[in-house]
Amino acid sequence: MFKLSSGRLSMHKKLALALALSSSGYLFVPTSVAFAAEQTAGEEALPTKQTAGEEVLPPKQTVGEEVLPSKQTAYGDEVFPPKYLDFSQFVITADRIPVNKWATPANVITITDKDIEANHYQNIAEALNHVNGVIVPAGVDIPIVNGLEKVLVLIDGHQLYNDGVDYRDTVELSAIPSMKNIKRIEIVKGGGSALYGSDAVTGIINIVTKKGERNETTFDFNTGSWHQHNYELTNQGVVGDFSWFVTGGIHKSKPYNYPGSVERRYNSRSRESDLSDNALTVRLDYKINERNSLTLSGQHVAHKYNRVYEYTNGDRYKSMLYNNVSLVYNFKENSQTPGWLRYFNDYKARNGYDQARNRSEVGDNRVSSFRAQGLDYQNSWIFGQHKIVTGLEWHQMGTKHWSWGYDNRKTINRAAYLQDTISLGKKWKVLPGARYDNNSEFGHQWSPKLAVNYRMDDQTKVYASWGRVYKAATPYQLYVHQDDLEGNPHLRPEKGHTEILGIEHDFGSKSSVNVNLFYVDLNDAIDVEEGADGKGHFINVKNEKSRGVEATFKQKIDGDWSYDLGYVYTKVDIEGFNASGSFTQPRNSYRVGVHYKHGIWQANLLGIMGHGGLNSSSFDATRYAVLDFNVNCKVHDNATVYLKLNNLTNQNYSYYGKNGTSVYTSPGRSFLAGVDFRF
Repeated sequence: MFKLSSGRLSMHKKLALALALSSSGYLFVPTSVAFAAEQTAGEEALPTKQTAGEEVLPPKQTVGEEVLPSKQTAYGDEVFPPKYLDFSQFVITADRIPVNKWATPANVITITDKDIEANHYQNIAEALNHVNGVIVPAGVDIPIVNGLEKVLVLIDGHQLYNDGVDYRDTVELSAIPSMKNIKRIEIVKGGGSALYGSDAVTGIINIVTKKGERNETTFDFNTGSWHQHNYELTNQGVVGDFSWFVTGGIHKSKPYNYPGSVERRYNSRSRESDLSDNALTVRLDYKINERNSLTLSGQHVAHKYNRVYEYTNGDRYKSMLYNNVSLVYNFKENSQTPGWLRYFNDYKARNGYDQARNRSEVGDNRVSSFRAQGLDYQNSWIFGQHKIVTGLEWHQMGTKHWSWGYDNRKTINRAAYLQDTISLGKKWKVLPGARYDNNSEFGHQWSPKLAVNYRMDDQTKVYASWGRVYKAATPYQLYVHQDDLEGNPHLRPEKGHTEILGIEHDFGSKSSVNVNLFYVDLNDAIDVEEGADGKGHFINVKNEKSRGVEATFKQKIDGDWSYDLGYVYTKVDIEGFNASGSFTQPRNSYRVGVHYKHGIWQANLLGIMGHGGLNSSSFDATRYAVLDFNVNCKVHDNATVYLKLNNLTNQNYSYYGKNGTSVYTSPGRSFLAGVDFRF
């Protein structure tokens, strides 16, 4: 039992406590609540000193909030350095708040800004393709995790939507403007519907952006195969309590070369690589005080494509526009229990023409647009052995599409979620959670979750989680009416469950291993099936399953050399579906990385291999081994030159097969050389 300590709770904290306990859809009233000045067993408090197997509270402990010490306790408890931005040990996506990665029951992979700089990744797709268990097919730029494309993509915790532009179950990564403003990318494998909603079925990708920390300008220029020319300028600065981080970029390319026959190079579904892009990102931060701040951010991306058809002597022109803006009030910063209130307004539009952009006649103008706006609120508290995260969401999505006469089809989704991290001693953490969604088209649904994390010792954790899945159909899937695609107003929501079981062990400072089993079981999964009329039709698949095993090993040999190895076995089965064409992850896929760094030199050799499950009647190649190489030389304190060689073996491979024709073929051998200046 708990007892209320002496002293009054402020009205603000009474309201906060009431919201935390009621936002799950029911009211739980304990007989008493403790905000004690002494720590109970297993509490994740923040000490100034460490005793044997115990945690001592700091001298000043505020009610329900956490003071941040400078030391970390044993067993990976969530203790932060004064500025808890060293995320080599801490992640924020799995539990929606900063948590030591050893204390969260999830498989989390992090790509840091140092990784991005070392490999000079040109876009998100390139970076993700070198993550074990993730593929991004060329031509559509959508992520596939654990065999399925049902992946949630976030920027700073804010969900990106894709409806009204394409029928895919996740967003196109080309909507992400720049790699220069990314602090890190967190990839969480497994379901996250209880906290994040319907799109987080097989994984979550959270892109965390940089804030201005110093006065600096950078300029990156590179050029290479297929007349690629890329220019990117960044500027960051700090004046008093105000900071900014701004990026601008221009990217141009002629059509890529594709391995294989000429028919593949000019196939109508080949990658749209004759392009001209421009992008702009802005992040403005204002520090109100040590615990509160405001963040205003915006992203603009404009893509223009020209796709060539050699045999029909014709082109197709398409443009994509993304304009996103968000305003966030952050409170209780620099603590274990931060919160925020966010307003967002995202817009995207697609213009497609049957005729070339340079022709005098205007073709069939096919325009679609989509706008998402909403409010997100999240808060968190620590009460004894309980760390509670709760939130409310109101999201409105409006779609206008040429195929239904530009009527504005709107849907509204209201949601509340609650998760409790219960510390049972030093080794066990149990995380029950639930989410309630009320969709204007499909009614209400509960999505419960249960996860467990067991710390065997300082270097080993065993984790397991189970969660329900609920995913409503989008207006595009319900009502689209195109020459090649037909919506279905009778679609049922997808329902199912996901599980993951894994173990992670750190052998010390030089090596680590992570092994996990994953399983996804969906009923009424929404997919596209080709009908007798030659059109694709949205249907509910009777059953869709994905299961497999993933293993990753990393080792640092000495001060200069390190390597990592990855293997994933994935099997996807679809029942009640004529699988004439679909994305396919090879049943056996491998990742290899060899890294060297000494003095002014840095080099990386990255390998992607796959085989199994690629039918020879649909794919040009049933196995592949792709090698990418890059080298950097820091010729000056403020200048780095680099060279990238991609697909050294000129492999002909793809992740999509249809009717004996390989489409979305990946680009062939290429090079890129550039220089990065800082001043």
